[in-house]
Amino acid sequence: MTVTGDVRHLTAGSNIPSGDTTESDRWVAIASIVGSGNEYDIRQIDSAYTSGCRAFFTTDERQILSRRRALEDLLGIRFFHPLQEWEEFLAFIGVTGAAS
Repeated sequence: MTVTGDVRHLTAGSNIPSGDTTESDRWVAIASIVGSGNEYDIRQIDSAYTSGCRAFFTTDERQILSRRRALEDLLGIRFFHPLQEWEEFLAFIGVTGAAS
């Protein structure tokens, strides 16, 4: 299982320049949900979709979590707030009896 997070103050190394990524067939629909001016969010969500992610962590309540139902219906990805919904995430991946 791949887990992708929306992190604004951390960076991760990658050998794939962001300009080399291609937009999926869901890009326009994602943009219509989160707002076409939010390219960073669109790219993160689209990347999660194209890589087959089943779960997406974000603390962005304004642009993403407030619209999670539409995104989940469109993409089949579950969206979680990592601090507020950790137990729900553990249940989603089938972890039982985990300590918080």
